[in-house]
Amino acid sequence: MILVRSLLAFLVIFLLISNAGCWDLREVEELNLELSTGFDYHEEEELITYTALTGRPSGMVGGEEAVPGIGPVTINQSTGKTLFEASKNFAARSPRRLFQSHIRNFIIGEEMAKNRISELADFIIREREHRMTPWIFVTGVTAGVILRAESEGEPTLSEEIDGIMETQLLLSTSPRITVKDFLISFNKPGEDAFAPVIKIREEEEPPEEDLFTDNPESETKRFIVIEGTAVFSRDKLAGYLTVPETKGLLWTRGEVIRANIIPVPPDGGQVSVQIIRGGAELNPEFKDDKLKIEVQIEAEGDIAASNIKKDITDTKVIRELEMSLANMIKQEVLLSVAKSQEYNSDFLSFGAAFRREDPDKWAKIKQDWREKHLPQVEVEVRVKAKLRRKGMISESLIVE
Repeated sequence: MILVRSLLAFLVIFLLISNAGCWDLREVEELNLELSTGFDYHEEEELITYTALTGRPSGMVGGEEAVPGIGPVTINQSTGKTLFEASKNFAARSPRRLFQSHIRNFIIGEEMAKNRISELADFIIREREHRMTPWIFVTGVTAGVILRAESEGEPTLSEEIDGIMETQLLLSTSPRITVKDFLISFNKPGEDAFAPVIKIREEEEPPEEDLFTDNPESETKRFIVIEGTAVFSRDKLAGYLTVPETKGLLWTRGEVIRANIIPVPPDGGQVSVQIIRGGAELNPEFKDDKLKIEVQIEAEGDIAASNIKKDITDTKVIRELEMSLANMIKQEVLLSVAKSQEYNSDFLSFGAAFRREDPDKWAKIKQDWREKHLPQVEVEVRVKAKLRRKGMISESLIVE
């Protein structure tokens, strides 16, 4: 009996060892890594263009403990009647297995955002290799144009986009939206999705000295810029927000982290304020037949620079600066509210606030919320701003 048990235990251990490993393992050297992906729609032809920036894994970098790096990147396109067909046509052109779990960002062309965003959302979430962490962008040109831009400070455009998005923490000139963020807003009752805008910036390089021509031509280079916001109404692109309107959006959602804001005191000078903390609260109210919402915002900041001829240690001066800062924030919020009501786009999540306040009353107005009720909502903005620290010096160095 003991011998039988020993044989059974040995057999189980042998089977476990022999079957160890991943059944769908792929060697990295056999893959073509997809780094950035763009989607464009051509309404006349009813075709979707799938553009991807891909790179093959290079040799080991940095010794035995290092991970494979990315070799030279390439940009290719394919078309199809559906996103699935376009993507498979793209994969069929690659001699290596296309691996999509390395995608860092998705770029959505304007026509795609206007006409096929629901299909795109379904495509992204249904593909098992797609992660929910890549950044998502909308562009007023085509995604193909964006992905052909040059990188300034990074080896690839994908890394360039990643780096610029990290600096948005310091500027708050556009929202930071991942695929997960976008899909949640896209499917949440009483809320509309939004995404940062990626643009092209053209620069002319000075011509190199040419001894064989009298009229050397300068070269135009294209780089990317990320600023502003694209906002949706249901499943269609509704319009765009400027940088001040974008800051109003971020203030309302409590997502301004370290924005540089410059209030202008009455004497015409400027004080740069580094925001260190910001929060927002929406207080909706069903009042008779009217809808009202109060936006309460709190902001705290430090004085980063000053060119005014006043003593910024004086409590009266500080209070003036706080009032100026609060008014500036309020105006940015009101700008975003005006665009929300103009576009019939609830990117400020007012509908979600009313739904939480009274689900029964919300059920009666949700069907025509954007077109009928949202433009009529009475909005009151209250801002409390506080300046905490004044830097390493107290007295101004500006001479009167």
